[in-house]
Amino acid sequence: MEHPARRVLREIGGRIRASRQAAKLTQEQAADAAGIDYKRWQVLEGGRDNVTVQTLCRVAEACGTTFWEMLVALAPTRDFASRGAERSGPPGPSRRKAAPLAVNPRSPRARSPKRRR
Repeated sequence: MEHPARRVLREIGGRIRASRQAAKLTQEQAADAAGIDYKRWQVLEGGRDNVTVQTLCRVAEACGTTFWEMLVALAPTRDFASRGAERSGPPGPSRRKAAPLAVNPRSPRARSPKRRR
């Protein structure tokens, strides 16, 4: 299962992409305006890395918007909230740990290691 933070990063990346496209900028143009490398921009748009508030402010400014406008509707959807709540906290009845695998007594892993002399 995907960690809830990964979904948030992907959502932020999608918003960065949408803001850039609304401003009719290429990734290189937007990255240059924000003062970051275009490869870093691609990583942020892909939601593959954390973005600092400072970088997000520069990204928003480069796209002609504000930090708050970019994140205004980032409130979790019902689907997002229900999946995140289901995975938070200690394992409950729905999250039982898998039983350990049985080891064949004849396998090399089941034998005790030989003593060195």
